[in-house]
Amino acid sequence: MTVPQNDDGRKMSEEMRFDIQEEMSVPMQRDQELAVADRAAELARSAGFDTDRIDEIRIALIEAVINAIEHGNNPEKLVHVTFRLDIKAKRIEICVADRGGGFNPGRVETPDIHKKMVKGSRKRGWGLTLMRGLMDEVSIRTSEHGSCVVLVKKG
Repeated sequence: MTVPQNDDGRKMSEEMRFDIQEEMSVPMQRDQELAVADRAAELARSAGFDTDRIDEIRIALIEAVINAIEHGNNPEKLVHVTFRLDIKAKRIEICVADRGGGFNPGRVETPDIHKKMVKGSRKRGWGLTLMRGLMDEVSIRTSEHGSCVVLVKKG
C-alpha cells in the first residue's frame, strides 16, 4: 500500500514517529466497516482517548470505509486500512485506501439539509462532511490508481 504524501513529497509517516503501526485489509462487503471501527476504537482506547473522541473516530471511519466500499470499484475488492498511533502525543492517524479509479474531492457537493429534507430527495452524501466535522484533520489523496482518505484525531 502506498503511504500518502504531503505537498512537499515527504511521506506522512516520516514526519513523526509512531508507537504502533498496523495494517488490515477487509473485503468490500457489508458490515466490514464495523470491524475496522472496532479495531480503531481498541487502539484509541489503549492510548487513553476518551469515549467521546473514540465515538467520533468510529463514526468518521465507518463513513470512510463505506465510501471506499461503495465507490472504490477496484478489481481486488479490498479496502486497505493503516492505523498509526503516537501514544505520547495521543494522536491517531488512519488511512483508508482503495485501488479504484480515484475521484475529484473538489467536485463533491456540500450537502444542503433543506434540500435533503424534501420528500423524494436523495438522503445520502454526508460522508465527507461528517468526517471533516468529527476529525481534527482530513486529507484526501487520489489518482487513477485509487484513493486514500487520511483521518487524524488528537486526544
